[in-house]
Order: sequence, then structure tokens, then C-alpha cells
Amino acid sequence: MIKPFFSSGLPVELATTYQLIFIAIAAVLLSYWLGLPKWWCWINAVFPIMVGIFQTFNLSSSIFLVGFLILALFYWSNFLTRVPYYPSTEVVWSEIADLLPGDQARNILEIGSGFGGFCLFIKKLKPNSTVIGVELSPIIWLYSHIRQMILKIDCQFLRQDYRRMDFSQQDLIFAFLSPAAMQALYLQAKKQMKTGAILASYCFEIPCAQNESVEEIEISYGKTLYIWRQN
Repeated sequence: MIKPFFSSGLPVELATTYQLIFIAIAAVLLSYWLGLPKWWCWINAVFPIMVGIFQTFNLSSSIFLVGFLILALFYWSNFLTRVPYYPSTEVVWSEIADLLPGDQARNILEIGSGFGGFCLFIKKLKPNSTVIGVELSPIIWLYSHIRQMILKIDCQFLRQDYRRMDFSQQDLIFAFLSPAAMQALYLQAKKQMKTGAILASYCFEIPCAQNESVEEIEISYGKTLYIWRQN
């Protein structure tokens, strides 16, 4: 239980509530002062209140430890890449497949492959192509790897940081990351990808140079697929 640090004769529950409100306000002000995105301000405002609410249930601390470890296995790499897990859909995958017409063998890479849906989908449509997905989260990577073995679809899932990879052999790279990662990804693609190769980004713009162009394909629900081609 949180111990109130300014009870002043108030009942413990009321003093604790004031304390949590004080912490929440301080967290919001600090977030704003540090220039964090607005959604972080909301998270930091709600988090202390939720801690207080959960403590009223008197749950065993081991439950929170287990929950933390499970979440860490899923999201422990987020602080490195600043990319949360959020899956794309088959509508997007079909648009990606149309970028490489015909049955010619291609090298296709997905950055942040998640549970493997895109790679498995593309490999079935492009059986002659080499399809690789890279994922940092160990649990998500393991799930996609097991899924691929069960379905017996010949694509690869690597637990690897794409920033340490060489893009020179890739014909197409698909990414659904976050705005924070796009500038560095574009620069890496610009430096390493071969002429004619494609970088496709779902939802997040590719910040290319002014003398380059990015094709925009409108997807359902107001989402956009951004296509950049190496000159």
C-alpha cells in the first residue's frame, strides 16, 4: 500500500488519493517540460492512478512480476527501436505483392515481422522468391518461427536488428514501424539498396530527399502505403 507523505490528520485513504493525484500532475508537467508526445502525457497521468487502484486489491507482488516479465518478452526491444508491435492486414499485403508482378524470383524482407502473417502470405503468392522477416521480440519471433514450421511454408524468420543488416540484395523491403524510425531507415535504404529496389512503408511517410518522389497508395480506412524506389 502506498503510504501518504502529507496526511496532515486526513484519513489514510484520502491522503493517499491526494498523493496519487499530485504524482499524476507532476508526471504530466514533467512530460510536457521534456517535450514528450501528448499521448505520453496521458499515459503518465493515468499510470499513478492505476497503481493506486490495483493496490486496493492486495494482489501478490509475484503477479506483477510475472506480468512484467511477459510484457518484457514481447516489448523489451521497443526502447531500442521505438517501434511498438502493431500488425498490418491482408489488404496491405496484397498491395505489396502487386509491386512485384510475375513469378520472377525476388528477395523480399519485412522489417518487424511480428507473428509472421505478411511473410507467410507473400511466400504463398511468390513461391519462387526468398522471403525473410526480422523481429527483435523473442516471444513474437518464436511464435512466427513455430508457425512457419507447422505450416511448412519456406520462409525465414530471424531474430535480428534490421539496422545491422545489409539491404543490398533486397528487391523489396516492407516496413510498418513508427515515425521515429523512418528517417534512419530511409538513409540506410538509400545507402544500401540497389537500383530499382523498393522500400514500402505502411502509414508512415518516407522522408526522402527533395529530388526524389514517393508514390502514395490509398488503403481502406484512410491509411496510406508509401512507395520509394532507389534510383
